Amino acid sequence: MPISPRCWSNGSCPHSVVGLVGIDLLLGVVLLVVGAATHLVWDAVTHTDGAAVRYWPMLRLSVVGPHRLYNVIGYVSSLGGLPLLGAITLRWYRRVPREHGRHWPTLPRKTCRWVQGGIAVAVAVGAGIALTAPVSQVSAYDWVRLVLVGGIRGAGLALVLYVLCWYFAHRRGATKKCV
Repeated sequence: MPISPRCWSNGSCPHSVVGLVGIDLLLGVVLLVVGAATHLVWDAVTHTDGAAVRYWPMLRLSVVGPHRLYNVIGYVSSLGGLPLLGAITLRWYRRVPREHGRHWPTLPRKTCRWVQGGIAVAVAVGAGIALTAPVSQVSAYDWVRLVLVGGIRGAGLALVLYVLCWYFAHRRGATKKCV
């Protein structure tokens, strides 16, 4: 059973497919290391025990109530960065080479709208459930943190369900475009 593309064994692959495998692997490793390093640097600016927070008093300034500047920087960068990463992933997905000239299979439009609505509901429900924790009554800071974390948990669960829906719809032959 071959584990590489069939064109590798008979020499019919385009040069770009064969020649870039090693470079792509190396690039992937380098990008992984750079991503981990920048994550650690950003954690130093946005976490209570981060080196930048300890040494730069400006980051500990109170912005609103118990929210310090480093908290606000972390929340705003997450709220802006996650949609940006999603948009970049979506753009990549739409531009990726197609299999035998066909579009990659996706959910039908009607199903896609239901899934998108379900994800939005799951975010709201996750945030609502998180607010039932007794600690949410302690301070506005805890309330905001619980809403964000609960919403992210709800979104994560909804995305898992989306993947399952896509898989089962694909098995039934649904291939209309919806991304």
